[in-house]
Amino acid sequence: MSVIVEKTKHPYLRLEQVYDALSYYYEHKDYFNKKLREDISFLTQLKKKYPSKLEAKLK
Repeated sequence: MSVIVEKTKHPYLRLEQVYDALSYYYEHKDYFNKKLREDISFLTQLKKKYPSKLEAKLK
């Protein structure tokens, strides 16, 4: 991620806001990665416990 790329994606943000957000992310990257893994694991468990009725009908 770079400030220029993110600024292009979010033109309504000022450069300072993009820089601050990226700085915060990189300072807490381990936390965000851990949280993402936990969320993916939780969703995988939910999908196993509650399979999609729509997917079953489409098969």
